Amino acid sequence: MQKLTSKRKIAINKLLKEITIQQFTEVCIIANNSDFLIGDNERNWKADFDFIIRPDKAVSILEGKYNN
Repeated sequence: MQKLTSKRKIAINKLLKEITIQQFTEVCIIANNSDFLIGDNERNWKADFDFIIRPDKAVSILEGKYNN
C-alpha cells in the first residue's frame, strides 16, 4: 500500500466493526504466510491490501480458507 486513501479509511473502519485490531494483525500474519495469497498460484495473483481489508476476505483468512 502506498497511500491511505479516504476509500481505504472507510473500508478499514468497516472492517474494524467486524473484527478487532488484534484479529487484523493475525489476518496480516496469516496472509503473509499463505502461499496462495503471496502469489504462489497458477495465475501468480497476489492479495493486496484492498483484498485483505474486505470483511468477508479477512474473516475467510482468519477461518483458514487460504492456509497452506
